[in-house]
Amino acid sequence: MNKTIDDLLKEFKTYKLDVEGKAEKSINQYIRFIKSFCEDMNIKTYNELININSQKVRDWLSILATKENCSSSRNNKLTAVKQLFLFLEDEKLINVDRTISKIKFAKIPKKEVKYLSPEIIDDLIRKIKNLRVKTAVAITTSTGLRFSELIQITCTDIERGYKVVVGKGNKEREVWFNYACIKIAKKYMETERARIVKKTNVDTDLLFLSLNGNLMTRQSFTKSLKYYSRLIGLYWSEELSPHKLRHSYITKMLDEGTPVHIVRDIVGHSNMATTDRYSHTDKEAIKRAMLGEMKK
Repeated sequence: MNKTIDDLLKEFKTYKLDVEGKAEKSINQYIRFIKSFCEDMNIKTYNELININSQKVRDWLSILATKENCSSSRNNKLTAVKQLFLFLEDEKLINVDRTISKIKFAKIPKKEVKYLSPEIIDDLIRKIKNLRVKTAVAITTSTGLRFSELIQITCTDIERGYKVVVGKGNKEREVWFNYACIKIAKKYMETERARIVKKTNVDTDLLFLSLNGNLMTRQSFTKSLKYYSRLIGLYWSEELSPHKLRHSYITKMLDEGTPVHIVRDIVGHSNMATTDRYSHTDKEAIKRAMLGEMKK
């Protein structure tokens, strides 16, 4: 029985899943790209596929470029083809064109780094009328919390001035709130939040409640961010997200000269290549940095 391209792709997928432990979603994308390659280059049989040369792949990349595939998209598709031919050579022991693996990836244009400056953050906070949103923005932009960490905050945490959050990898760290955050949060607690609790009879100490007494969602928070950022004329308002607020905090801290290892520990990074060589920061230094007491 002659082997088909589909037979090969099934073997490729099984190897990637069972041996290399790759994510099925990623492998399915590889397979879609490989099938697209075969269709675009009129490759119909198993033998035609395994015997192609690197020029055939380069021709395909040129076709993709004329179809307005961006550099990143072309590189993803090239990666899929390279992975298939590495599998053929290393695991199936087939004599393939080795120069396929040497095809260079397209240069990716440097993207504009978008974040909120301290001045824009101040404008945004002043413009926000909804006290829940105002509190969330004030806390995120002064702590660098992830959204999943932000919604862990309770009223008790605000009263005592800090929160022990559980971040990625179930790692705990202390997050301190400055005076401005606490002032805004307490106003929210005493007004909008108190009205929600009274109306819904919800029994929770969690700070960020929706109008129906449930926990604030990422979607609703993001929608509010986009709305208020449009009001202050932010040209990339449709891209604003909770993560962009976190990014803005990290950028501000580094710009102000806060040591990288302290920023790392404040925001709960564990895989930053640039900070892995630094030792863990003591808790008192983190507290001073978050309360604005670091020496400039």
